[in-house]
Amino acid sequence: MISCTEFIPAYSELFTYLEDKYGREEVDCFWKFLFVPDGKGIPLISFVEREGIAGCYSYWSGTLNEEAADFTMYLNEKRGFFLCKMHRCPSKGRLLELKDQIGITPYHDYCLHCDSYRSAVEKVGLKYIYNFQGIEDAACSILIYDPNVFDGRVIIDEDTKIMDRKASENEYFHRDFHSSMNMGIHYVGENYGMEAVREYLTRYTNNVYSKVIED
Repeated sequence: MISCTEFIPAYSELFTYLEDKYGREEVDCFWKFLFVPDGKGIPLISFVEREGIAGCYSYWSGTLNEEAADFTMYLNEKRGFFLCKMHRCPSKGRLLELKDQIGITPYHDYCLHCDSYRSAVEKVGLKYIYNFQGIEDAACSILIYDPNVFDGRVIIDEDTKIMDRKASENEYFHRDFHSSMNMGIHYVGENYGMEAVREYLTRYTNNVYSKVIED
């Protein structure tokens, strides 16, 4: 059984497995499957369809607190923007820790999977800018804006809703990783069969539990 926090390396190892076995394009195909904006997978689309740009704040205020992230979010509906500054992503951060602890290699484009949220916000007419600066230290930022309202200036004023959180303020319990891994195993099985599922899980076990196996 893969435990809660081990879903993070399992996720990264799945990306690596798909690329090594079937090519980089297959990773993109999986991300499209995982983030398809139909309300059945990653549920951001349900929030933005219901609340508009405020749905971004509602969605990430749940998932980032569950993920125990260090982040600051800003929502200004009057000015038409949502800004999320990830000071320390626990997902990428955990992979960097495991790299030092057990020697696993995080998937080289791991952070790029978050860009797949774009499909949900653009479906309802919003725009999405993903700033990758800082990803080597598990940091990044996302700016989502309404092109009919936003004038290009991120101004924090009395109309701005702000949420600032530290990892120590939350207990890790990230539901999205559980559903995403279920979808990942389903994807591999449906497209490549049970032997591929066994191959991926065996590879994951050998890489992530190498020191345990050695002991």
